[in-house]
Amino acid sequence: MLMWEVVLSNVRGKCLTICLMGLWYRGTR
Repeated sequence: MLMWEVVLSNVRGKCLTICLMGLWYRGTR
């Protein structure tokens, strides 16, 4: 359970980071 929570939170953080980077990349272009 705990391990799954950590994995899910890690994946969520990665997705959020990628989304933010994509938005920033689009905004600066």
